[in-house]
Amino acid sequence: MIAAMDECLGQIRAKLREMGQEENTLIFYIGNNRAPLRPGAWNGSINAPLVGEKGMLTDAGVRVPFVAAWPGTLPKGKVYDHPVTALDGVNLIPYLTGKNEAPPHEAMFWRWRSQAAVLEFSWKLVHLGVEGRYLFKVTWPDCELAVNNLIRQHPEIAARLKERFKQWSATNKPPGPPEPHNAAGITFFADHVDKSLPSAGRRSKGEKGHAAAHDDRLCRNARTAIKDGALLITPAAGGPPPFLTHSKLKLEGPVTVKMRLRATGGKGGTIQWRSKGQNDFQSGQSVGFELTAGESRVLADWKSARP
Repeated sequence: MIAAMDECLGQIRAKLREMGQEENTLIFYIGNNRAPLRPGAWNGSINAPLVGEKGMLTDAGVRVPFVAAWPGTLPKGKVYDHPVTALDGVNLIPYLTGKNEAPPHEAMFWRWRSQAAVLEFSWKLVHLGVEGRYLFKVTWPDCELAVNNLIRQHPEIAARLKERFKQWSATNKPPGPPEPHNAAGITFFADHVDKSLPSAGRRSKGEKGHAAAHDDRLCRNARTAIKDGALLITPAAGGPPPFLTHSKLKLEGPVTVKMRLRATGGKGGTIQWRSKGQNDFQSGQSVGFELTAGESRVLADWKSARP
């Protein structure tokens, strides 16, 4: 496809020269996204050294070729270093010619499925539903890795960018934040950005270290299966405790939780919840429970826990 476009654009420019219209014609070449890398979709393209792929709001998903030609108006061979977009109606010509040396965009915004991002160069805040928040300083190609997450070091910058995104998102149709959860988004970020996340969609559900989904529930750090009408949770050996969540559950309080549990040993757990508008779990919004096992280390009957 690239070779065909190169040949056809060359023919168009040759015809414009023949017609004497080359200096009266502005040509933009803009990509809409970078290459998909998932099995079954990969077409041989490579996004390296950028992080991610098509379907992500990291640079390897949204940072694309942007080439312009206008002989006699735009300087030949110029490289423009500020991030630009063709989607907000800003006239880029004064910036490309050097008449305006300010950045053409104060900030750039994206929203896709469970992902959201705001770029206030060189700071970029990326949200992945309820699973993760990342603050990157996008000054080198492979900066968008979890090991480079600066959100704890610069909470004030993250808060400012979050507020900018909130204001922008309110103007969209429909308004508001992105989806709270999307299995494909988790898989993308687990594969490219944050290895601590479970990879849910590309591999077998319930595989060790990945997430398994049943009826919109997501379980981390364990294998899950439906057996005899119950949800069977098998923790990963030597790993952290299992975590079961239902991000799409919305209830009006007060709420009473009733569970029927059976375990192979004396175990306990915690129920946590968040109210509308809370991005993180708050202290005091949790209830613990315990289970005791018999001599066989298997609970003979279902144990009801009502915290």
